[in-house]
Amino acid sequence: IYEFEGFIVDVDDKTVYLDGQKVNISLKGFEILCELIRQRPRVVDKRPLMDVVWAGSFVEEGNLTFTVSQLRKALNDNVQNPRIIETAHRRGYRFIADVKLRPDAAETVFPVIERPEPPETRSADKVKNWLLAGAAGVLLTGLTAAAWLGGDKGSQQSLPGPFEIEKLSTDGKVAYTVLSRDKRFVVYVHGTGRDKQSIWLRQLESGSHVELIPSSDDRYYGLALSPDSNFLYFARRIEDGRLAIFRVSIYGGIPAKIAEDTQGWMSISPDGLAISYVRCSGQEDDNCSLFVADAADGLNAQKLITRNKPNRIGANEFAPDGSSIAFAHGQTDSGGNDMSLSEVNVDTGAESPLVAERFFEIKSITWLKDRSLLVTATKATEPDIPIWHISKGSGNITRLTKDSEVYSRLSSDAGGSTFVATRVRRETHINVFDILGGLEKESVADASSITFAGAGRIIFSGLMTGNYEIWSSHRDGSDQRQLTNDPAGDSMPVATQDGRYIYFSSNRSGEPHLWRMNADGTEQRQVTTRVGGWPIFASLDGKFVYFHNSTDRTLWKISANGSDEQLVLPIRAERFSVSPDGAKVLATGAAAGSGSLNVLGLPEGKTLLTYALPRPGLEIVEHAWSDDGREVVLITRDPNDLTYSVWRQRVDGGKPQEIKNLGLDPVHHFALARDAKHFAVIQGDWKHDAVLLRSGVR
Repeated sequence: IYEFEGFIVDVDDKTVYLDGQKVNISLKGFEILCELIRQRPRVVDKRPLMDVVWAGSFVEEGNLTFTVSQLRKALNDNVQNPRIIETAHRRGYRFIADVKLRPDAAETVFPVIERPEPPETRSADKVKNWLLAGAAGVLLTGLTAAAWLGGDKGSQQSLPGPFEIEKLSTDGKVAYTVLSRDKRFVVYVHGTGRDKQSIWLRQLESGSHVELIPSSDDRYYGLALSPDSNFLYFARRIEDGRLAIFRVSIYGGIPAKIAEDTQGWMSISPDGLAISYVRCSGQEDDNCSLFVADAADGLNAQKLITRNKPNRIGANEFAPDGSSIAFAHGQTDSGGNDMSLSEVNVDTGAESPLVAERFFEIKSITWLKDRSLLVTATKATEPDIPIWHISKGSGNITRLTKDSEVYSRLSSDAGGSTFVATRVRRETHINVFDILGGLEKESVADASSITFAGAGRIIFSGLMTGNYEIWSSHRDGSDQRQLTNDPAGDSMPVATQDGRYIYFSSNRSGEPHLWRMNADGTEQRQVTTRVGGWPIFASLDGKFVYFHNSTDRTLWKISANGSDEQLVLPIRAERFSVSPDGAKVLATGAAAGSGSLNVLGLPEGKTLLTYALPRPGLEIVEHAWSDDGREVVLITRDPNDLTYSVWRQRVDGGKPQEIKNLGLDPVHHFALARDAKHFAVIQGDWKHDAVLLRSGVR
């Protein structure tokens, strides 16, 4: 018989008393209490505690968490300020109250319980049979069979590669994918863009598929697997538009929500007890934070680090020993290489850099067994996203993939020899229409931005050489001429009224700045030096070029000779369109507001005119002024049927007129000809496919 905090525990009778009254505690709760007292003052890890209390049974950690919670209630204990049972973060529980052994029960000692081997909840053969049975009739079109993979060569080397790459899908609709640590199966999200989405499991040996989460309108933003491959974690949008992280057994069941207000990046600790995730509140002094919490239920959440605006936190991954988390942080608003890779100690919160090199964007992080890393990341001057190797300690960086592909969300097996990734490509085309809505010409150019020039020509940026370069052609796509040829990214061209110059944005200096060249591509020179961005309008009098600040999204201008950068409108917006006379501006998105079309006066920024949208709920995607300033042309997206449309709105009032329904393909850029008789749109979609990468030996 033991006593603590006024409670009396009778081991033989399996009862607990307080002030002579029996305390209502479940049998499992009593067994947990006895085990914690017997082990005091040591921490009892969750898994061994479950093996003792639920020996021979298959239960989730949620059972333990719930039972401990009920036990605390019965003992009037508080998880925040515990007197009796303390939570050891990511590990288990510890009994912290003083215990006395009653003299008349000197021989009553809590028995040592033999710890059984963890029960085999499901053998590999049972899993295989279950997968094969469930896969009948639901093979996914477009996925090819993959051979069973060999041994873990990666554990004996520090630099993986070269990679043998095998396509796992060809339909362009695999949004996210993750590989089990034993490389038995891949879990993936099927459906991108406007498709319904579902989650599937593919067994690599047989090529069979099982649908884990049925098809629905829910949108998914990330996947992770527990180290034992028994539980799947996914980020999904919930009713009010926020993201939440859910946990579900791969053997079926109802997903349990464990964290809200998160982003899609997450990682599970090597022991399976903790989860890391990112939460972005958007505050000036807390734009994004990295959290760790219990993986079973999301409890005991702890904020590790925070980044202020405009910096954020992205991909994150537990180190092999679980002591630290590698994370990507920085900003992409500047358009330069401002994303860094660091690690944070889980216990102390101390940060340290992992590599001196910086990137434009870091998509995923994967630790190898020797504590070196693989990252999928891009540089500001490069259009592709390769796989990089970062050496342990030295931080030396080596590019592993030599192709010009975009790799995203890489995940690894336990040995570091086999990986699965999402490979992304964009398929776009340029359509030129007359203002009455008729299709004049369709071009197959892989373009990202476009503008009209004189003499019936268009200027566009594209990837036809493997880099983003500026091109010129007739409106029908003929007589294509390459105007820039630089390893950096050149985009967003704007032609002057007289057709003499072309302004464009380039990363040649490491961050986006305005550049100018002659119409034939000669005499290229940098225009802005202090504040960078991309051009949006060259004034008709040839004196100024207006540009969008890439860092804070405000409106600026610079004289045509490249001096005296000036802030025009201190309003953050996603899109600006300046009127031909330079006295008015259209601003949409962010602080500019939504739900209506507002014309603002310059330089005060006061609202001069407000127009209702063509239909309630439409989203303004692009807009432009006609050269005479009498009307604006809009492109909208309907969030209900996901279609894009072109509209004309006279500045002097009246109802907007629909010019053309552009269909379902997303609009990436739009331009209106100076004569307002033609417009061009760049449309297309991203294709996402899963690939398997098997590492060779270097």
